[in-house]
Amino acid sequence: MGRSRSCARNADGDAGDAFGTSIALSAEGRYALVGPPDDSIDGNKLQGSAYVFERQSSGNYTQASKLIVSDGKASDRFGTNVAIGAGGKYAVSGTAPAGRDSAYVFARNPEGSYRQQAVLTPSETGRYFGSPVAMSPDGSRVAVAGTTIEEQGSEDVRQGVFVFVRRADGSYTQDAVLTAPDSVSGLGRSIAFSPRGQYIAIGPSGSGGVFVFSQSAADRSASTENGYTRVARLSVADPVEGNPITGCLEQYYGFGVSISISSDGKRVLVGAKSGILATTPGRAYVFARNQDGRYTQKVEINGGCGSALGRSVSLSADGQRALIGGNYSTDRPTEVYVFSETDTSYTKKSVLTPPNGEPDSYGSPVVLSADGQYAAVGAPFEDVDTNRIQGTAYVYGPASLPVEWAAPPTATVAGRDGILSWRTLSEANNNGFRVQHRRRDAAGANWTSGALVAGAGHAASEQRYRHRVTGLAPGRYAFRVKQIDTDGGASHSSVVEAEVGAGADFALEALGPNPFRRETVLALAAPEDAESEATLYNTLGQKVRRLDVQADGRIAVRAEGLSSGLYVVRVTTAAGARTATQTVEFRAFRARASDARKAPCATRPTPRAERARSRRR
Repeated sequence: MGRSRSCARNADGDAGDAFGTSIALSAEGRYALVGPPDDSIDGNKLQGSAYVFERQSSGNYTQASKLIVSDGKASDRFGTNVAIGAGGKYAVSGTAPAGRDSAYVFARNPEGSYRQQAVLTPSETGRYFGSPVAMSPDGSRVAVAGTTIEEQGSEDVRQGVFVFVRRADGSYTQDAVLTAPDSVSGLGRSIAFSPRGQYIAIGPSGSGGVFVFSQSAADRSASTENGYTRVARLSVADPVEGNPITGCLEQYYGFGVSISISSDGKRVLVGAKSGILATTPGRAYVFARNQDGRYTQKVEINGGCGSALGRSVSLSADGQRALIGGNYSTDRPTEVYVFSETDTSYTKKSVLTPPNGEPDSYGSPVVLSADGQYAAVGAPFEDVDTNRIQGTAYVYGPASLPVEWAAPPTATVAGRDGILSWRTLSEANNNGFRVQHRRRDAAGANWTSGALVAGAGHAASEQRYRHRVTGLAPGRYAFRVKQIDTDGGASHSSVVEAEVGAGADFALEALGPNPFRRETVLALAAPEDAESEATLYNTLGQKVRRLDVQADGRIAVRAEGLSSGLYVVRVTTAAGARTATQTVEFRAFRARASDARKAPCATRPTPRAERARSRRR
């Protein structure tokens, strides 16, 4: 994925818009459609809108049009889910599933503006119709999730996907309703057309699995209805392990929350992240279609307990590149991963991180262009200037390979120093890195940057780096690595944390000379709010004197009044709950021989002097 990055924001954006909640890219990546569903229109709170951006020759995306529905009302949340087709010629978005029963199609005018072309409503009496939506690459078909009500002795509510086909006059007519077996609920939680439009994948985001429908003549069978044949039901094992409060809840009930399918229908990428509990695992799965037409699980990409992986996924048309994003986390930075297909698996090639290093729900929506050359990533919770949660969208292009992080950096602690280590798989136009840190409990504090660590510039092989941040006060710190391009552009690694000066949470460290002659200095590693008392004892356990504990935790032991020997410095908290000790040794200066000759007191004669005195007698 390219290092070139364009930032897209709504020109008239306000606080709370959540711009970037949804994103779509045209097949070649020229047009981007971005939804801020919380946008207020003419006093209608949360009516929502959608913005069309066009890529310029410079590579930057500029706002081309703003889409607003003609009959919009408060709380519609138009723009919650968007899709685009026919090279940006058509765009579709539904309202939030709150009973409006409508989705809207817009068409581009010759001069570049957009007009509302059609309002889609279900033929059956429906509820919660309008989101999510999907559009075939040529814009000829639109799929909208909703519910149907069938009379079977009593009211029976079923969920499905309504497919609409465009007529010659530009209007759309309902063509089919795709449903799952009676035992499956929640169908339509996610929808994806294949880039050629022959296949459509639909997920229920639960244990029911993901269903693949085909319009290919080769797949026609007795189950074909209105030209659509259900060819597969994809699922994984659903074990439950661990404690949902204290451990990792190994339950895949988020399976199908996001889907993407290749042009030929032979690769299906399924995200499995519920986003309900922080302790649920994040995963993504790749299914491959065999020669017999059946799908088998090819790859499981495991993000681990509590990871954001799998909340949003996207696959290139050829199925060889995968983009996997995060969830709606607001308390930890999320990452977006770029994978490439190998002979037997998918290998992580690069990591996209929030440009400002903050969570901001970065990666909650992700999308690849059909050719896999452009990636769009939303950060709907990002603050813009003083506008809280205005939101931002980022589009990455193919100008050059980025710095590919081998893994998140690692942080270790040595005394009062934090040591960051990191590796890159490849580099291009990389000027270098700066290690940044800040106190974890210092809300809103700025990052402190260290000296520049020179990068490799251009490298196709693994590079290793290490940097030491010295003299940190005790406490928990967040660390990250800021990567800087030769043109001044920058990105950040993921954030890691480490506890500084707290090997046992409350400890003494000898900083000065030990043994000492004039003075030695110790450092107390303890929380800042721990009021402490320090006392010097001799080896008999007798109290020698009290010692002062400075504000920075330093304790000085001076030689005055001490005899040579070992001493113990004992520090306790005010309540006596915690104790730390350190042994120090004082060595007094020895008197020189010349000093003895000058001494006024008598000294014992040497044996030679004694013999001379005897002779005189």
